[in-house]
Amino acid sequence: MKRLFLKFFQLILILFISCDVSADFDNKNNMLVDGKPFFPIGIYSVNPPDAFEELKEAGFNTVHTYENDKGYLQGYLKKAEKHGLKALIFPATQIKLDKFYGLDKAFNAIQRMKDSPALLSWYVVDEPGLQEISTQQVAELYHEIKGADPIHPAALVVAKLDKLEDFAPFTDVMMVDPYPVPDRPLTQVSDTVERAKEAVNDQKPVWAIIQAYGRQS
Repeated sequence: MKRLFLKFFQLILILFISCDVSADFDNKNNMLVDGKPFFPIGIYSVNPPDAFEELKEAGFNTVHTYENDKGYLQGYLKKAEKHGLKALIFPATQIKLDKFYGLDKAFNAIQRMKDSPALLSWYVVDEPGLQEISTQQVAELYHEIKGADPIHPAALVVAKLDKLEDFAPFTDVMMVDPYPVPDRPLTQVSDTVERAKEAVNDQKPVWAIIQAYGRQS
């Protein structure tokens, strides 16, 4: 009986440790990391991670990468943790669901990385409305992610406003990427955020990806 109790205690302890680093949202859709408020100030496509120290000093707290090799991402997360950064990570091997995504690969990747203290959110897919990716494929991947890791949110980016409602059920964070410079009013950013909030009925967080690159008209 004593040995059975010890095994049960060890199991509870393992579960407690593995769920210790969590990300969630309060009733106003503000992000909480380990129960504390966290406002992500991020930058996209940080590769390789040599710039982590410089980015941290500049005031960033979140990084993103388009890389999808599991070995690379595990090292990426370790270096992000070392510099006190959080990361948005692809859970599978390629971006295009219709040709490369495999749910088994996504599950294996999640199992390897879900306990990293640096993991902020899974990055389900980038701009599915602009790719040959169906709503059903996004839904399958989203549910696979949530089944494998219910602790961390899963986020996706929608670029086409008429697709917001289509993908809203299959993300925990609705991300939008309006890039107004050089030929559109800057209010495109606020207008897009308001449109995204309508699409999720103000029930989910909306994050804006702010343009930080030059674009010719």
